[in-house]
Amino acid sequence: MGTQMPDSEHDEHIVENVLRELYDADDTLHAIESVLAMLGAHYNVSRAYIFEDSADGMFTSNTFEWCAQGISPQKSNLQNIAYSFEKGRNTYYSNFDEKNIFQYPASQKLSESEQELIQTQNIHSMLQCAIMEGGRRCGFVGYDDCCGNQTWTDEQMRTLSSVSKLLGLFLIKQRQKEKAPFSEDFFSVLDNSTAFIMLLDIKTFALYYANRTLQKKIPGLQKGAFCYKQLFGRTSPCDRCPVKTLKRTGQSRFVELEWPNEKWILASASTLRSFKNGMVMVTATDITSQKQEEKKLEQTIEKLRDKNAENAIVIKQSGKYILRYDIEKKLAIHYSDSIAWFGLPRMMQDYPDSLFRAGIILPESILDAMQFYQDMQSGVHKSGSVELHVRKAGGTARWFAADYTLALSERKETSFCIITFSDNTEMHEKELAYEKLQKDLKDYITGNRNYQEVDLTDDIVEHRGGLFAKYPPETSGTLSLTDLVRYGCEHFAFVNDRPALFQFFNCSRLIAMFRNGCRKDTMEFRIVTGKGIKWYSVAADMVQYPTSDHVKVFFVFTDIDEQHKEQERLENLATHDSMTHLLNHDVSERHIRGLLVNAGPESISALFMIDVDNFKSVNDTYGHQKGDYVLKKFAGIVSSQFRSSDIVGRFGGDEFIVFVPYAVTEEYVQRKVDLLVKSLKFRIDDISVTGSVGAALVHGSQKTFRELYDEADKALYSAKHAGKSRGLVSDTGSTDSTR
Repeated sequence: MGTQMPDSEHDEHIVENVLRELYDADDTLHAIESVLAMLGAHYNVSRAYIFEDSADGMFTSNTFEWCAQGISPQKSNLQNIAYSFEKGRNTYYSNFDEKNIFQYPASQKLSESEQELIQTQNIHSMLQCAIMEGGRRCGFVGYDDCCGNQTWTDEQMRTLSSVSKLLGLFLIKQRQKEKAPFSEDFFSVLDNSTAFIMLLDIKTFALYYANRTLQKKIPGLQKGAFCYKQLFGRTSPCDRCPVKTLKRTGQSRFVELEWPNEKWILASASTLRSFKNGMVMVTATDITSQKQEEKKLEQTIEKLRDKNAENAIVIKQSGKYILRYDIEKKLAIHYSDSIAWFGLPRMMQDYPDSLFRAGIILPESILDAMQFYQDMQSGVHKSGSVELHVRKAGGTARWFAADYTLALSERKETSFCIITFSDNTEMHEKELAYEKLQKDLKDYITGNRNYQEVDLTDDIVEHRGGLFAKYPPETSGTLSLTDLVRYGCEHFAFVNDRPALFQFFNCSRLIAMFRNGCRKDTMEFRIVTGKGIKWYSVAADMVQYPTSDHVKVFFVFTDIDEQHKEQERLENLATHDSMTHLLNHDVSERHIRGLLVNAGPESISALFMIDVDNFKSVNDTYGHQKGDYVLKKFAGIVSSQFRSSDIVGRFGGDEFIVFVPYAVTEEYVQRKVDLLVKSLKFRIDDISVTGSVGAALVHGSQKTFRELYDEADKALYSAKHAGKSRGLVSDTGSTDSTR
């Protein structure tokens, strides 16, 4: 079953609405897109579109497209589709009936390639209405259904046929307007030019206009026919066609083309912006006489080359691009096989103007190049040089060093000069990198930064500042980086950082890094000052000297002590209790678990749980501020009773935990419990503070943290239950807190 289209009563105003949309529009192309969207939505199709044929009727392209939601656009895939012809008749248009309507799949006349094209678009059914111009079909408006098989009533086909005629009428009028943007004065100027000028369709190479000079040269030129067929008798565009170059690169280039009967032209193509559908103007001049002169000169050069084969080898091995410039005749002759670098002819007339017209000198070097040739032509300087940014034949931009030397005739007059070009890109890039690095350093160096400049290849310090400005004080001559680092390590580098500093500043290591493509390195280190230890960072940035293979490094030293202190503060907040500055619950437990896992089988460790007696009553009676003060002093006393290597933490509220790893005895634990109970008796104003202690021992890793904690916690509970201000070791009994 096919999908039924909207009832005919809904089509009554379609033609009227389309006419109003097109007639009132300021932008015809936008209005056409709106009409397609309206039609597509109204008739519930998948796509609504327009195809336009090329001027010669050989190709067609999808120029407008509307797609329903979820339907993939096809416009970009349907450009310059070639028609098939049989006995001069367009086979695709044979599918259209006498009313210029084509229905699919009703038609059985489609070729295999046409069937395949429709299937690749997933089209189930299709309706197309031809666009007519001057009694011939020049495109069509179409509607595709990719979800079912639409059926069309006679009334709907009449409506769409009328709409297609309106769309075609306004579209053809718009295209004619686009193709006629110039006044007759413009074409009059072209007709009076001595150059050969024609306007072409950039997509199809179809001829739109030929000026009077070209028509006189080649009578019978036909509008709409392919230029390459009419001018050169070819079946496809010329290999060196300037229009192809323009399409590929977007740039206009002069190219030499050979016409029949040994004639030559110099042609270029440029885009005409006024033509929205892509029209280009091709301009050509007859250079047959120049080519004949070149041929004679070429023969002369071949004779000279035979006589000077040895010189030719020297030129080739020099790796330079060499030419002889006859200043008076404005003629340049290339002596080097490397002319392929630039894609230039071996002989160039009207030199150097022809060189500039060729477009190989990039804009940033034009003024330098003009001055270079002016100096040459004036003869004031017998030699000169310049660095130029040029485009090679393949489009790659390179830097070349150009040098000239004037030669004198027998009358001591300047007659010609020799110009050499050598690829200087690598040197130029080195200089730029070197200059950029120096500029970046100048911008980067601030109050807390200083730098050293070192030739790594010769191990020579060329500049020293900041940290090393006055060290070593007895140095008066050349100083090596090796000696400077040795002095710094011996006199002010933190002892633990010295091995890393020696390795970081090693010249051989840094050069090897640079040769392997790594030009930056960094490290952080500490120095010892009269005020304590300070943190610094050093960044190494390496570059090759522009004029040699030596490697230079810039060491930038930055005072990062404040950043390190802030980092330590933040890390401390994450691991320590903010009130007592002891380790917090999670960190304490994590450290203790790690020590238990790594304990040796013969080692004995101890866990202490310590609690403030009656702390709740302190808070309730004296307030939290006084309670916090009690906790801080209590924590300080606990911490003072143990080594820095022991784990001391606040486990929560008024409860503290201590772990003494590996090197304890039962006697030590008993004494420590007694000492803690005694030390934790103190007064703050009229508050009497005491503490209770519970302890447990473990041999090796025989107990988990939870088992050990439970034993110590039970001992603490027993001590508090026995009267508080007491201590109890789980294995050995209680300690009399009154002692």
